[in-house]
Amino acid sequence: MKLKQVSLTLVVVAVGTLAVGSQFLSGEQSLALFLGFLLFSLNILAMSYLASVAMKSMNGSLTRSTKLVAGLLGLFKFSLLVGGLYLGLIYYNLSGVHFGAGALLALLVILWNYATGYLKSLAQT
Repeated sequence: MKLKQVSLTLVVVAVGTLAVGSQFLSGEQSLALFLGFLLFSLNILAMSYLASVAMKSMNGSLTRSTKLVAGLLGLFKFSLLVGGLYLGLIYYNLSGVHFGAGALLALLVILWNYATGYLKSLAQT
């Protein structure tokens, strides 16, 4: 996975989500859709980074700073996700259905990027 391509796709879809959500949904529902997309896309990207660090650690080609960043990310990833969900769903009382729809959209966008990247690599071989 190329992080630059996935990040660009996520930014385009996030802007599109805000634009389409503001046209067809109320302000709170549009915000819930966007925050669900943002939280879960960052969570999936963090898991992807941690998986690549784990694969590099098997080869023994990690620096001390990479280990520190991966350790901190691993510690705070779950707490940031739960904190974001708490703030959105409990504190600001946003719609859970729209949060879930945003999370599903993030999953589909990242899965689409992985699948097309894999198929392109198969076509080149």
